[in-house]
Amino acid sequence: MSTPDQDPQGPDPQGAGATPPPGQPPYGTPNPYAYGQQPYGYPQQPYGYGYPQPYQAYGPQGSQQALWSMILGISSIASIVLALCFYVPGIALGIPAIILSFTARKEIARSNGMRTGSGQATAGLITGIVGIVLNVLVIAFFITLIATEGFGDPSWSY
Repeated sequence: MSTPDQDPQGPDPQGAGATPPPGQPPYGTPNPYAYGQQPYGYPQQPYGYGYPQPYQAYGPQGSQQALWSMILGISSIASIVLALCFYVPGIALGIPAIILSFTARKEIARSNGMRTGSGQATAGLITGIVGIVLNVLVIAFFITLIATEGFGDPSWSY
């Protein structure tokens, strides 16, 4: 049986009445430098509080030129539908799509795997070429339609 003067877990490792090392708080008081606490009542702030964190991009990034090449190529094809209402120059959209496609493919090849988007660049090249060809055919159709005076003479009778 233990008495109140005896510690049931054994003798005090610091010794009774031991003084702490210089610069340390007395034994039994909470340490103000403990994890999650700030001394002197300063509020805890996250790392880098008040300063913007630099953008750290990890891994390969997509090529913006390849993306715009694909967008312009698709737009050059879509301009054929708009040509029936009002002519949107699809040729003017297809040529930059092809140029951006070639520059994007060179950029991706030189990046040693840090740029992606070769599929988008290829799609931009194909849709740019298809858009130019289809727009030239639509323009040729309208020129032929105008040159032959339409589909026929409306005053033609049986």
